Amino acid sequence: MALCFLFGLLPFVMFRSLNGIIGEVRWSILLVLTVCLGLPLLPAANQIYPDLITGFLVFWAASVLLQSGHQIGKTAGVWQTCLIGAIIVILPWLHLKNVAPMLVLLAWSSFIQAKSHSLRHLLVLCLIAVISLALLATYNSHAFGSVWGPYSGGSALSHRPVDFHIKLTAIF
Repeated sequence: MALCFLFGLLPFVMFRSLNGIIGEVRWSILLVLTVCLGLPLLPAANQIYPDLITGFLVFWAASVLLQSGHQIGKTAGVWQTCLIGAIIVILPWLHLKNVAPMLVLLAWSSFIQAKSHSLRHLLVLCLIAVISLALLATYNSHAFGSVWGPYSGGSALSHRPVDFHIKLTAIF
């Protein structure tokens, strides 16, 4: 459900980001239609491909951080920092291989916050990351028997597949 919601937001956020980069509405619409109606997005719209959402979120976060990096004198509001932090920490929830892009984006955002001398925003960003990673580790430990999820040798899927489905239905 969340992936469908993010796919639905893709054209709107992509248009806004491209319009901010390019500055011309006609070209932004053309690029959005090309990306959203072309391969691999349209054929993969009914599949669960977290890589497409990951690319979209990384693109959006990088464009926001790039724009805020040029405006060092102006500090963003706490809510904008929370939104950027929440978007960045969603990445490992899509797939654990997205921890690396998350760390790069968090380091970049932390650098921008430290350069603008906004200690409060930096603490909010770190708190969001710590809470999200702790919740992800708790979920993986409960559902799969390991904080690394189903990708470790001692996961719950390899030992007790029935127990995994019971845990999954209990969560929802």
